[in-house]
Amino acid sequence: MKFTREEILDKTIQYATKNGWNKTSVREISKEIGYSTIKIYSEFGDKDKLLQEIQKRGFRLLTDEYIKASTSKENAEEQLVEICLAHYRFALKHSRYYELMFTHNDALCKSISPNVLTQAAEPVRKVIDQINPSKSLTNFLHWFSLVHGFYEVTHQNLSKKGNEAEKLLEEIIRDFIKGIQ
Repeated sequence: MKFTREEILDKTIQYATKNGWNKTSVREISKEIGYSTIKIYSEFGDKDKLLQEIQKRGFRLLTDEYIKASTSKENAEEQLVEICLAHYRFALKHSRYYELMFTHNDALCKSISPNVLTQAAEPVRKVIDQINPSKSLTNFLHWFSLVHGFYEVTHQNLSKKGNEAEKLLEEIIRDFIKGIQ
């Protein structure tokens, strides 16, 4: 049986969801799906390139969520609240993607092309710039620190979950918006 690149990526995500990224290797994936290790290597080059493709896919999915969120409201402040909620929900729903994109073994995008990151950030930066364009990069980095940190804290430690966590995130982001206006 021959697998497409997309099918190999899907199978890799499924495997990582069950076993974690640390136990995910080309050899284990090939055993799991009954496919030649050599064919996977020839398709992707090595494990790092395979993981980079999954990161890229994750960033495309997250960007789509940002765009949907930003078009769901009229004013920039409400758009940013929706984007934050979309980011948080994405992290919960696609935790293996999120882990690989932002936290796995210092993978914090070190191997991702700057274009991929810039494209992913663009919908957020546009909305933040509508609120206050004077410190675009600073405000974006502050925003990312808030939403990523919130996910990490709630995911690991905080007893607030679901709607309660989302309401808390909304409150935090509304305070952030006030601070940058």
